[in-house]
Amino acid sequence: MNSYMIKVPDLSIVLGYFVVMLGIGIYFARRMGNMHEYFGGGGRVPWWLSGISFYMTSFSAFAFVAYSQLAYKFGLAAISVFWMSSVAAFLSATFFAAKWRRAARTSALEYVEQRFSLTLRQALAWINIPLRIIDNGLKLYAIGTLISGTLGLGTEYVLASILFSGFVVFLYTFLGGLWAVMVTDFVQAVVMILAVIVLLPLSISQANGFSGIIKAAPEGFFNLTNDTFTFGYLVAWLVLVVFNYSSSWSLVQRYYSVPTDADARKVGYLVAGLQIITPPLLFLPAIAARSFLPDLSSDQVEQVYAIICRTLLPVGMIGLLISAMFAATMSTLSGEYNAIASVMTNDVYRRLISPHAKEKQLVFVGRITTVLVGMACLLVSMVLYYYPSGTSLFDMMVKVFSIFMPPIAIPMLAGLVSTHVSNRSALNGIILGMIAGLGGYLLSLLNPHFEFLTKNQFMIPFTVGATFIGLILTEFIHRPSPEEQERVREFFSSMQAQAPAMPVGSGDGKFTFTPVQVIGISVACLGLLMSSVMLFSMHEKNSLISLSVGVLMLAGGIITFRLGKNKNKEE
Repeated sequence: MNSYMIKVPDLSIVLGYFVVMLGIGIYFARRMGNMHEYFGGGGRVPWWLSGISFYMTSFSAFAFVAYSQLAYKFGLAAISVFWMSSVAAFLSATFFAAKWRRAARTSALEYVEQRFSLTLRQALAWINIPLRIIDNGLKLYAIGTLISGTLGLGTEYVLASILFSGFVVFLYTFLGGLWAVMVTDFVQAVVMILAVIVLLPLSISQANGFSGIIKAAPEGFFNLTNDTFTFGYLVAWLVLVVFNYSSSWSLVQRYYSVPTDADARKVGYLVAGLQIITPPLLFLPAIAARSFLPDLSSDQVEQVYAIICRTLLPVGMIGLLISAMFAATMSTLSGEYNAIASVMTNDVYRRLISPHAKEKQLVFVGRITTVLVGMACLLVSMVLYYYPSGTSLFDMMVKVFSIFMPPIAIPMLAGLVSTHVSNRSALNGIILGMIAGLGGYLLSLLNPHFEFLTKNQFMIPFTVGATFIGLILTEFIHRPSPEEQERVREFFSSMQAQAPAMPVGSGDGKFTFTPVQVIGISVACLGLLMSSVMLFSMHEKNSLISLSVGVLMLAGGIITFRLGKNKNKEE
C-alpha cells in the first residue's frame, strides 16, 4: 500500500516497448500505396490477426479500472457483464460479418450512399465523428489516471502520460495504417496476456488459495447476477454491445479487411472465444483482493488493480504490466484513429472536396486526418483533466452510447440485411431515436422522478423502441420512389456478386511477407530487452519471475519469426 516509484528496469521496459511499437509503424509506412491498403489492409489480412486486433480494440485501460473495481465490490457479477461481450461477438459474426466484408472496402460508411443516399452518409459521418472523438478522449484520460495510480505518482503525472501515450498512438497509426494497427495489436495482446497470467497466481497465493478467497467473500459474492447487475441489466447491456460490435467503425473494419466471408465470420468467433476465456484472468485478482486488501476506501477501490500490481508484482513485471495497460488503450485508440480518419478521408474529403483525387494524395490526406483525430482526442482528454466532472468514466461512456448508439446502429444494420428499409425511414429512425434519448436524459436532469430513464436497462429499450417506431411508421406511410427501389436492388445484387479479395502474399510486391515475421521480431525484441534488463537486476525480490518471462518472450518470438519465414518461402 506504500507509494511506488518506478525503477530503472521498469522504465527501460516501458520505453523499449514504445520503441518497438513505433518500429512497426515505420516498417509499414512505405508499404501503404493506396487507400484500400491504408484503411482496409487490402482485404488481405489473415483472419486470426484481424480477430486478435478486434479483441484488443474492443476494450481499453477502462476495463482494468472499471471492471476490476466492479469485481472487487460485486464479485462474479462483474465477469457476467463482461461475458455479454462474448455473446455479442458471436451474434455480430453470425449475422453481420460477411455482409460488412462485401459492403465495405475503406470506410464503414461507404456503402450507405449506394444503399440509401449521400444525405444519410454525411449525416452518419458528422454525427459519429464527434461522438467517437469524445469516447476516445475518455479512454486516453483513463490510461493517464491508471498509469499514475499504478506507479503511485501524483496527479501532475496524469497529463504527461496522456500526452505521451496519445503521441505514440497516432504516430504509428499515421505511419503504417491498418496493417501497423493490427500487428501492434497482436504484440500488445501477447504483452497483456503474459502480464495478467503472472498476476493471477500471485493474487491467489496472497489470498491463501481459493479457500481464503471464499472465506473473505461477502454474501452473494459468487452470484452471476445481483441487485445492481440484474438479468434485465445484462440483457440491455448485451443489446448495446451487439450494436457496438456490429456498427463501430473500428470494429467492422476488421470484418472487411479479410479475404473471404468465412474469414470474416471467423474473426467474430475468435473474439467470442477470447471474451469467454480472458475475463477471469483479468478480474479474478480483484476478487482475490477482498482477502488480502479488505479495507480499501472508496477512492482506493477505484484504483484497486493498480494497488494489487504495486503490492504483488516484482520489478520488471511492473514495467510489463504498465505496457499492457498502455497496450489495451493504445490498440483501441489506434483502431479508432484509423477508422475515423478513413471516414473523414472518404466521406468528407474525397466525396465533398476532391472527388478525383489520386491514391497517393488520398493516403497523404488520410495521414493528415489521423493527426487531426489524434490531436482532437488529446484535447478532449486535457479538458477532462483540467475540468473534471466528478462523474465516473463508466457512467459517462454508458450514457453517451445509450443515447446515440441504437439510433445510429439500427438503420445501418437494417440496410445491410433488409430491402424494406428506405432512405426516409432510416433518417426518421435516427431522428426519433435521438430525440427520445436526449429527451429522456433532459427529463432526468429537470425532474428527479425521471432519473430511472438514464439507467442502462431503461434508456436502451427506450431509444431502441423509438428508432424502430421511426423506421416502421415511415415504411407504412411513405413508399420509396422507383429510382430508390432500383438502387436498393442493385446494391443487394452487387453484395451477392462480390468476389473474394487476394490472399496475403500476392499483389504488387509490396506485401511479399507474412505478418508472422514482423510479430516474431517484435516479440523477440521485447523479450531480449526484458531479459537483458533483468540480468542486471537479479538483486531485486522475485526478479527470476521477470527474467523467465523475458526469456519466454525471446524464445517465442524467434520461433514465431522462423515459422513466418518458412511460410513465406512456401508461398
